[in-house]
Amino acid sequence: MQSVGRSLRTIWIIAKQEFSLLFGSPLIYFIGAIWLLINGAFFSFYFGQQWNQGVAPLDMAPLINTMVFLMVFFAPAISMRLVADELREGTHELLFTSPIRDGEIIVGKWLGAFGAVAVFIAITLLYPVVLALRGSPDIGAIAAGYLGLLLSTGTMMAIGILASSLTQYQLVALFVGIGSCLVLWIVDLFAGLVANPNVSDFIASLSLRDHGDALIVNSIIDPVDIAYFIGMIIIALLLASQILGSRRYVG
Repeated sequence: MQSVGRSLRTIWIIAKQEFSLLFGSPLIYFIGAIWLLINGAFFSFYFGQQWNQGVAPLDMAPLINTMVFLMVFFAPAISMRLVADELREGTHELLFTSPIRDGEIIVGKWLGAFGAVAVFIAITLLYPVVLALRGSPDIGAIAAGYLGLLLSTGTMMAIGILASSLTQYQLVALFVGIGSCLVLWIVDLFAGLVANPNVSDFIASLSLRDHGDALIVNSIIDPVDIAYFIGMIIIALLLASQILGSRRYVG
């Protein structure tokens, strides 16, 4: 129990430090502002049209889906430096000499970065407030949609950290992260090209978009979908930890 408590404290310290470092850089403000600007423009255009027609829009699924799709590009942009910077500047060697486990470093960095992105997601809660003032939206459906947004974002942030652990170059990490997230976004399109139905079903089950739609579009909180996101996060963070740990012996 003492070792678990020590690990949690270490992770929390790293997360707070990473959170502060991110908000100490203009990059996250720039990325967050663009993400909010695009979402705000979509909100104004999509819902504004319905209001002009005298319709009270109640469905936030199109907007939340837009937020998730944008995270395919924005999550790797935020996470690209998390490990790559340490490798480029050589500060990872200092971490290796400290009594901190590789998993604690990776999980702490992921948690801090996810918390930073969650700040911008929290700002978008103004949208359902506006809808509630002008109609009676389904709060349960909106809550399920935001759960899907958070889980999808957490998954893409974990993939971004995995990409960042592979290289010391931020741009390489960015493109690897975006490419990996895009593959998971469209992987179900390739399922139909496979003749074997078992393999086809397995490929389709890897679709980030499909599992997100179950929460965002269908408002169904299925344990299978929750397990998918949690499993993907754990796998990505474990792989990143293994890659980081291998550098202890390589250099």
